Amino acid sequence: MQDQQAALGWVRRNATAFGGDPGNVTLAGESAGSHSVCAQLAAPASAGLFHRAITQSSPCSSQDDLPAVLGVPPWVPASAHEGHGQLIAERLSCSDVTCLRGRSALELLAQPALPLPGYGNAVLPEDPAEVFAEGRFHRVPILSGITRDEGTMFASMVFPKLTAAQYVDGLTQIFGDRAPAVLAAYPPGDVPTQTAAAVLSDLDWARSARDTDRLLARHVPVYSYEFLDRTAPQLFPFPDEQVEPMASHGSELPFLFDPSGDPPCSPTSSVDSAT
Repeated sequence: MQDQQAALGWVRRNATAFGGDPGNVTLAGESAGSHSVCAQLAAPASAGLFHRAITQSSPCSSQDDLPAVLGVPPWVPASAHEGHGQLIAERLSCSDVTCLRGRSALELLAQPALPLPGYGNAVLPEDPAEVFAEGRFHRVPILSGITRDEGTMFASMVFPKLTAAQYVDGLTQIFGDRAPAVLAAYPPGDVPTQTAAAVLSDLDWARSARDTDRLLARHVPVYSYEFLDRTAPQLFPFPDEQVEPMASHGSELPFLFDPSGDPPCSPTSSVDSAT
């Protein structure tokens, strides 16, 4: 978060030199990037660093009255990061920070990550959930949206080759007394993992997105979208080949920029191709 704030500060100081307007900056992020945007909306030091926000595929709040299927929080207490740091130190046989600083960047990057903003520190002093609930976030217009079938990628990874019996058992564990109503609305079908993806999409994403939009719209202009193109390019193969990707998590990204990570062609190769 401090790196992001430093980058936003750089933009504010230098945008004019590149023909930009330092008073008209939009902060945007998708998935974990959306977690960061939400966190910056609640971070005191981010005030004035951006003037609009776009959150893609990770709403800034979640429902409390129903359990989430995956239950991945958008942020965690600072104690979670401290505990994770202790774990990394143990894995690297370090007993203090000096030892960790002596390790190479490659050694540190090879360790498990905890890619969630932490609160309860100088950068994010309060739980953002409370900040949003009380309307104390930065007052900027927000564009917020999801894809129609967010859960297909995650269901393929977490619930591959799900049987009908496993599907029913899973619904019962998650929803308890409400499971029969959920099962009536979402019967297992021929590919239970695909149906689990629909439950995941509607509960963990669609409902949270709706609730978040209503919450934020009490205080700022909110523009909501849903990405519906079920023929969008698939970013990578799913572990469960029976699951149709449809408009899955991240499927809107190729329409915004090249997410492949491939280096652009050099000017020389472009000239050669043209020749």
